[in-house]
Amino acid sequence: MTALIIMKRDVQLFEYLHACKVATTKQINRDIFKTRHATCYQRLQMYLEKKFLQVVPTDRQRDQSYAFEVTKKGEKNIKANIRDLLCENRFRSNSVAHDLTLVDIRNILMSKSDVKEYFTENQIQTYKDFRTEKDLIPFQKLQCDAGIMLQRGDANPLYIGVEYESSAKSRSRYLDKIGSLYYNGPVYLIYICKDKSLIKKLKKIEAIYIKNRAPKIFYITLAEFLESKDSVTFTRQDGKSISLN
Repeated sequence: MTALIIMKRDVQLFEYLHACKVATTKQINRDIFKTRHATCYQRLQMYLEKKFLQVVPTDRQRDQSYAFEVTKKGEKNIKANIRDLLCENRFRSNSVAHDLTLVDIRNILMSKSDVKEYFTENQIQTYKDFRTEKDLIPFQKLQCDAGIMLQRGDANPLYIGVEYESSAKSRSRYLDKIGSLYYNGPVYLIYICKDKSLIKKLKKIEAIYIKNRAPKIFYITLAEFLESKDSVTFTRQDGKSISLN
């Protein structure tokens, strides 16, 4: 069996899979290897043979390529490289389809020049900084799917939580989530929702907490988000919006 020499891009891949929990071959190639699909596929096959990665069952309707996650052996490699950052072990996806969509959301948001940093759910829940840094603690407390740091010019950075809702949850769950946002969450939150009916449901619940305050949630449907080109716009229920370029 051919020896596997760990290169810089391999370390980047393992850190990426820790951050995202799961990703398809095409997503990995787009975000990490940036080469021919066949070349990326061959490299991933070597990881499989060496048992650093394993295939995750999916319906393959997303992009017609296999999805991967790290194995126990792969976890050891990750810990060896970022052990000083970690305060908790958390590697696997509990909702593969949901997390694969978040990988695409990450890619789009990171492509915007206004977005200086992007934090995944796994980073938020396992990195020490999210327990100690005052700007990052709200992401961990609110259990955000992701977070971004925006900065334009010399302006102060703005930290915004990101939630992706692929299906409607119970009203009580949204009451807890949105209530936490208004009382001790990040300054703002972006909700990317499967459809407009879910946005309508969330707006009704948010209205309970707004009272005389400005709304804290910006909304967009997943379709609108994925179809955005140079700029993507999120809108609050008072009509005010934020555009990322």
